[in-house]
Parts: sequence; structure tokens; C-alpha cells
Amino acid sequence: MSWIPGFRKHLNVESMLKLAKAQFDKIKSPVQPREFTLTDYLMSALALFKLKYKSLLKFDRDTRQNDTIRANMERLFGVLKVPCDTAMRKVLDLLEPAQLRPVFKALLALVQRGKMLEAYRYLDGAYLISIDGT
Repeated sequence: MSWIPGFRKHLNVESMLKLAKAQFDKIKSPVQPREFTLTDYLMSALALFKLKYKSLLKFDRDTRQNDTIRANMERLFGVLKVPCDTAMRKVLDLLEPAQLRPVFKALLALVQRGKMLEAYRYLDGAYLISIDGT
């Protein structure tokens, strides 16, 4: 992979997911963990978006029935068993969005240190980035 212009060894999906998981581990859980940790819920939610699922219910079904998805959840996201959609809603709804800010900051700092955003610098040092707000 080092032949790709601008590639940085530490800037790949696996290392960024590990960083996200380490940051999630620092968040205080709003509930007493039983079968799952808060990190399991958060990594599952991250997988939902990363794998571009349009429905939490479809994600829930696929993680139970699709061996490839289940293997990806274990290997990439470090989740051995995914919480059901109802449990995810109940637990994640208790979190304040501000609690996730350190995760975003850590990932952004990693990307900035790796100079991966330089190509997007635009006006007065700001970045020009299209973001899907749905």
C-alpha cells in the first residue's frame, strides 16, 4: 500500500477503528452493563454507518444471519455479538452527543497529523468537505 501517494501506514480503516474503539472505551456508560459493554453498542452503531445500512433492523438481521457481516463485525469492529436493534436504541439514546466529541477530535487529529486534509484546504485555511447530514 505504500505505493499510494499520500498513504500513511497509521491512516487505514483498521487503525482508525482501533482508535475509535479506544476512545469509546473512555466514555462513561449511562447504564449498568449486562451482556454488552457501551463500546459494543458504539462500535456496532459505527459499523451500521460504515457499512451503509439504511435500517437498524436490516443491520440487526444481517449480523445474525450473514456469516460475512458477522466475521467483519468481529475482525474489523471487535464486536463478537451485536446488540439487538431495540437494545441499541435504548442505550444509545441515553448518550449525550457531546460525549462522542473526543472520538471525533482524536480521529480528526490523526488525519490532520497525517496531512490527509491538505488537498482540501480552501479559503483562509479552512477545509472544503462535503458532509452528508442525514
